Amino acid sequence: MYGEPFECLEKSEMHPWVALIFDAMRTGEMIVFFKRYSITRVLLNILIGKKMAAARADHKALTKERTDRRVALGAEGNGKKDFMWYILKNNTDKGGMSDMEIKMNSEALIVAGSETTATCLSATAHLLGKNPEIMKTVLEEVRPRYTSEDQITIKTTTDLIYMQACIEESLRMFPPAVVSPTRLSPGDFVGGYYIPKNTKVHLHQHASYRSPGNWHRPDDYRPERFLPKDHPLYDASFAKDNKKSFNPFSFGPANCIGKNLAYAELRLIMARLLWRFDLLPQPGSEAWMDGMRAYTLWDKPPLMMKFANAEH
Repeated sequence: MYGEPFECLEKSEMHPWVALIFDAMRTGEMIVFFKRYSITRVLLNILIGKKMAAARADHKALTKERTDRRVALGAEGNGKKDFMWYILKNNTDKGGMSDMEIKMNSEALIVAGSETTATCLSATAHLLGKNPEIMKTVLEEVRPRYTSEDQITIKTTTDLIYMQACIEESLRMFPPAVVSPTRLSPGDFVGGYYIPKNTKVHLHQHASYRSPGNWHRPDDYRPERFLPKDHPLYDASFAKDNKKSFNPFSFGPANCIGKNLAYAELRLIMARLLWRFDLLPQPGSEAWMDGMRAYTLWDKPPLMMKFANAEH
């Protein structure tokens, strides 16, 4: 984003900004809820609390500081083509983004483009670890294909069909964004119920993706449901799954602009992890998904796994 790393791996600790993102998300969700009802709107400042409000303000201040520092370097920055390179290169006298628009887009990119991808990667590692036969199958697809890690690129991972199905199934069982963005009803029927005009409507993705009305064996991790019919592991018992209900990146005008980038990152990172390491679940994380709280994004506890060097 800003042409510089967060150094989480180097320091083996979470960057303070990540914690601020979660605190800001919690506060944001509470603000949205309390503003919906006039009786609770007056209690907003009391119920939010100074600590949560300060975390939200700190997140915005840190975003502004990082953005201003990167903009001051100009389009070329430190020579890396980060997001700011493209934004600033397209800022001309004839158009582009204002300073405020750049800051707001930076904030959105940091939140939407980081934790969501991390959530899917964590869920995929966890679910593969819990299902050794599926892990064995995906390893048989990934490992023989490459003789070195350098061969694993965004381009060379596009045809890892079974691994892609594993990622899709992880998004179904554990969608990073629990609730879809708000839509205003035009005055129409949804699921057999009339929704009056201008009513705010959300889709609870987690509930929809675990509904027996939409999915066969909804609580089972079965990547086969996302395989094409010509794949040798295709299972016709999942043919009636309502895949039209599956939109983890939303759809229509609110469709995630980073969808293709997210899939590319997920394939690249997952393929490299599976090629390089044996992912071994550790005691204490068997029920990792159970009882988690969500504030648009999941408030995830630590996921305990051992990464052992794979034999090649």
